[in-house]
Amino acid sequence: MRRKLWLPVLLVLCLALTVGMLVACDPGSSDQGGQGGNGGENAGSAGLIFEDIGGSYSVTGYEGTDPEVVIPETHNGLPVTSIGSYAFAGCASLTSITIPDSVTSIGSRVFLSCTNIASATMPALAIDVIPKDSLKTVVITSGESIGDYAFDGCTSLTSITIPGSVTSIGDLAFYGCTSLTSIAIPDSVASIGSSAFSDCDSLTSVTIPDSVTSIGSSAFSSCTSLTSVIIPDSVTSIGDWTFSGCTSLTSVIIPDSVTSIGDLAFSGCTNIASATMPAHAIDDIPKDSLKTVVITSGESIEDYAFSGCTAEIIWGGTPTRSEE
Repeated sequence: MRRKLWLPVLLVLCLALTVGMLVACDPGSSDQGGQGGNGGENAGSAGLIFEDIGGSYSVTGYEGTDPEVVIPETHNGLPVTSIGSYAFAGCASLTSITIPDSVTSIGSRVFLSCTNIASATMPALAIDVIPKDSLKTVVITSGESIGDYAFDGCTSLTSITIPGSVTSIGDLAFYGCTSLTSIAIPDSVASIGSSAFSDCDSLTSVTIPDSVTSIGSSAFSSCTSLTSVIIPDSVTSIGDWTFSGCTSLTSVIIPDSVTSIGDLAFSGCTNIASATMPAHAIDDIPKDSLKTVVITSGESIEDYAFSGCTAEIIWGGTPTRSEE
């Protein structure tokens, strides 16, 4: 008899837990920001739930129906500084999110099951909490670094904007972003991490600014659509396998500032037709398709450096033919 009495109680408890997980996306609640609510400053903020945390507000839930949400910088005249855990959990219809730079703290699983987010504008600290399942367009508005694995395996990503405040791009930050066709790295970036853009096989162009001093191992390996690369004078070292497997690469410029080139840095780049480089880099460039080589510095060319290669060699401004 007691078991029969407990059954309806258990059913009620299960129902309460289910409602609790979905309440953030239930449009029936009246405790909302934006239009008809507590004074949200953006139309896109309608339905946001704010909690006064003493001198600022935290977004703790969303009860709206708009798939494009803009979190305002202020609410009721105070800054919005945090987003609570599970605030948007279960909002499967959410397609766009804007997080202001005023947000400095973000809880766990904020966007749990929000797998349809295609566009995100946010500070760098929010990168880890955004689901990458459908992400296509990203604008990073602030932050000093793009962390390790930031967009690792984000195969739908087609556009990324990096702000001038970023000084480093971490290891595997964009690894396997197979839909990314181009990227502009701002001139504030000093280092590009290992495998940062590895396996971005649709990447056709990349601008490396003259602020970069080091390029990590395998940073651009297997970028099979990359056709040319200009390494700026600021770079002093190129890591192992940095451009290995870039089979579409036809032109390379290596400045005299580069004093260290890692093992197999250009391995498999068999279509390089034009190379401008110091003499010490000769051994690192495949000779399969070379047609023109400009040697910019160095006192000598090693024995057999161009053996079997019919490229035109320009040494000290004088064109010659390579000899076996």
